[in-house]
Amino acid sequence: MPRTIVASEVEAEHRSKGLHNEMILKLVEEEKPGSVKLITSPGSVLERWAREYGFEEKEGDKFGKIFIHSRPEELVKKLKARLRQG
Repeated sequence: MPRTIVASEVEAEHRSKGLHNEMILKLVEEEKPGSVKLITSPGSVLERWAREYGFEEKEGDKFGKIFIHSRPEELVKKLKARLRQG
């Protein structure tokens, strides 16, 4: 069963500081889910973020889009690499 994350936008002054990366990395490392389900708001920056990290869009409606990442080990590697870059 996938672990679900409902993510929101980050205030402009806190963007590009790795907040979403840290949040999702913590969840994946601690809970070791088989897959991660991310729900974003329509037209959000997180849609681009999800695609960049290998999430696949599965469905959506006027309230949000649902993305699934079924390879958590790969996701952890990408998140750690990005956080090391700063």
